[in-house]
Amino acid sequence: MRDRPREQEAWLSFVGALGNYWYMGGTPSEGARECREAVTATAGSPPSKARWEALVWLAHLTSSRDLGAARRAYADALAVARSLADDAAIAATLQNRHSSGATWP
Repeated sequence: MRDRPREQEAWLSFVGALGNYWYMGGTPSEGARECREAVTATAGSPPSKARWEALVWLAHLTSSRDLGAARRAYADALAVARSLADDAAIAATLQNRHSSGATWP
């Protein structure tokens, strides 16, 4: 079902849209699992705002339990934001990374 590019983009948008629900609703592990699955399954897709958002939520939802995974997701999100030349996304990624405590040494 999620093998076509349009469906992959919709999947990434869907998990990105639910990130705040998972965070505020007290189910960050479910959200992290869903974001990780979407990001992993769409690894070959081109950079997009939806991919960036899914990666940021993956990082945010995992930062309290696995800083290494959060750092990797923030690094991937930053790479996507830079490839899109999206200054707002770059700034948001850096700010979220810093506030989560997932800054790298």
